[in-house]
Amino acid sequence: TTEEVRSVIERFAETSMRCDKERDWSPLADFYAEDAVYQYTMGKAGMRVARGRDEVRRLVMQRDMEGFEGWDFPYEWILADGDRAITKWWNQAPATREDGSPYRIVGNSNIRVNNDLQIVEMHDNFDAEALFEMVRILNRKGLTKIHIPKPVEAKDL
Repeated sequence: TTEEVRSVIERFAETSMRCDKERDWSPLADFYAEDAVYQYTMGKAGMRVARGRDEVRRLVMQRDMEGFEGWDFPYEWILADGDRAITKWWNQAPATREDGSPYRIVGNSNIRVNNDLQIVEMHDNFDAEALFEMVRILNRKGLTKIHIPKPVEAKDL
C-alpha cells in the first residue's frame, strides 16, 4: 500500500541519516532487492548504473561515496503513491559559505518498491555539474579532497 511504501522510504531516510553520522553508507544496500537497478546521472561524466544489491553496496554506497565523509544528505520530504515514491534531499558539504549558508546541492530520487517492500528501481537526479563545481571550490579551499570523475564522450554513455 502507499502507507507501507512511505513507511519503508521513511526508514530508508532515517537509516541514511544514521549512515551520514557513521560515515558508512553500505547498510542502505539492505533496502534493495537482489535484482534492483540504481542509476544516477553524473553530468558529463555519464550515467552510473548499479545492478543488484551487491553492486549497489559496492559501487554506490562504497566507491561513489569515497571522499564524502563529513557530508550530510538530509531528506526534506517524501511523497508516496502506490508502489512509487519521490524524495527531496540535499548533497550538503561540511562547510559554510561566508554568509553562513551551507554548501549544498538539491537532489531527488524516483523510487519503485516491490511487493516485499524492497527498492527495485531508484534513479537519483541532481545537478552533477553544480555539485562538481562546488567540490572544486571546496577542494581549492582545502575543505575536501574529493575526486571528480572525468567527462566521457556521449557515445560512451
